[in-house]
Amino acid sequence: MDLARLMAKKTRANPVRIRLKAVAHEPDLSEWELDALDGVLGNFKEWLLKAATEAVTLALKDEDTGVSWPAVWDRAGKTTVDPLTMKLDVALGSMLDEHPVYAFNIRAALQTYLEDCREDGSFSEGLGKIRNALRNLADEIDAALVFGAKQ
Repeated sequence: MDLARLMAKKTRANPVRIRLKAVAHEPDLSEWELDALDGVLGNFKEWLLKAATEAVTLALKDEDTGVSWPAVWDRAGKTTVDPLTMKLDVALGSMLDEHPVYAFNIRAALQTYLEDCREDGSFSEGLGKIRNALRNLADEIDAALVFGAKQ
């Protein structure tokens, strides 16, 4: 990786984001009943919903939409308390720093499955797959840290 690219990655204005990969269905708002559209007549309402669908689709495909790890580099320059928290930036703002940002935590996302598994063994196969994948990822992180320390 060249120095300019590395430096760009380390600036607050350029957090490293993992692009989203669509795995099923394009957005479709055509059937939504939005209060803001009450009173809009006929085809105009249909046109507005199509325009909104197009806007959401473009935002999700935008290069500024993606997932980042605040523990590695937070947009505000602060590290997060729990390193398993991820942020989703959605390119629906007028400027990069004004995009909606949503956070989710991997541990919290798995909490219900963990509780059910402790109680009756539910989800044990899937949780085992996640465990194994996270162990493999931890090994990759360990290797990167060792390599990075040698640099």
